[in-house]
Amino acid sequence: MKCIFLMLLVITFSANAIIIRHDTSDEDYKKLAKRDNSTVTFYGLDKGAEIVAGTGSIIADKWIVTAAHVANYLSKGGKVQFKDSFYTIDKVVRHPLWKDQQLPNDIALVKLSSAIENSTIAKLNDLPNEASKIATFVGRGFGGYGRP
Repeated sequence: MKCIFLMLLVITFSANAIIIRHDTSDEDYKKLAKRDNSTVTFYGLDKGAEIVAGTGSIIADKWIVTAAHVANYLSKGGKVQFKDSFYTIDKVVRHPLWKDQQLPNDIALVKLSSAIENSTIAKLNDLPNEASKIATFVGRGFGGYGRP
């Protein structure tokens, strides 16, 4: 686990905006999400109210990688949803150089109290020459439509 954490801290991410494609229906996105077995939804607190804080990817038995700006709303004992089941957060670890709402170092790890059943661990893409390739992310968040 220490190796995975170190690797995540060292990796530099380069990406363009994440958008919803104008030529893809909402139904197609929902079908893709139902087939996905490596993404969870985090619930957190904002001004005392429960919110959907964001999503994360399962990377090990009890570990999830997410954005540090999502982790800002998470704490020990918090709620994580996978399909129809709920799990409890044991620990939240933000990148040590993360500064609120700034993109560099916007990464965090979340440890659960128990392993998620019937899930798939997300695979690390270690293929060379992946710059400028299209990647598909399954999750939720704020974004825009890819209209010209």
